Order: sequence, then C-alpha cells, then structure tokens
Amino acid sequence: MKPSITVDERGVLLHVIGKDGEGVAIPLDPGTIIEMWGALGRALKTPNGRTTFLRGLGRILGELTMDEEKGKDGGA
Repeated sequence: MKPSITVDERGVLLHVIGKDGEGVAIPLDPGTIIEMWGALGRALKTPNGRTTFLRGLGRILGELTMDEEKGKDGGA
C-alpha cells in the first residue's frame, strides 16, 4: 500500500489502496482528520488495536525503506 496525497478542485485527498485492490480517496477536511484522530485514539486503547497499528506502521516503514534502497542501487 502506497498512500498518496493530491490537491485538486475537490480539495486535499488521501489516496489508499484497500485489501481488495480498489483505490479509495478520502477527503482530508478538518472534520475527517478529527474523526480519524479520534478513531486512532480509541483503537490504541485496546491491546489488539495497538498491535494492529504497530504492525501496519512497521509494514509501511519497511516498504519505504525497501523503496529507498532500490533507488540507491539503481533498482538492481
């Protein structure tokens, strides 16, 4: 999953790819950001939520690191 952010006539959008391979565009207006922050806070209060969050964060960091390493050696 490679999230990206775009700015166009609709505003600021966060683009992500779901598990089923379909893309989703989430508008990043102040209300949505506050709602996402609240959901994250609630999830981090449970052991399963913390585990899921940390695994996802580790996966994203791993992907970013791999992409950076590929760029340094020319993709070989």
